[in-house]
Amino acid sequence: WALAATVLRDEALCKAMSAEALKKLEYFDVQNVQNTLWAFAKMRVDDPPLMDALAASFTERIGEASVQDLTSTAWACALSGAGGERLAAAVNAA
Repeated sequence: WALAATVLRDEALCKAMSAEALKKLEYFDVQNVQNTLWAFAKMRVDDPPLMDALAASFTERIGEASVQDLTSTAWACALSGAGGERLAAAVNAA
């Protein structure tokens, strides 16, 4: 998320981070998933495979999410279009 707080917009770095995140997603806890979703949405990085994978992972772990995780993820997914109805239903039920 730290990169999202800067004005740096390095496309190659974002692609490399995306590739690594996809490889290591199974090791992310719910906050890691939420932080990554938020950061990529904040930077307006167009990466549907990553965003959809993160949204799916968050949906699977929604029971572990805090209120802040829920609201930040809802914002990130609304902005990026990731997650769709499955995530919206899960957030509404949480």
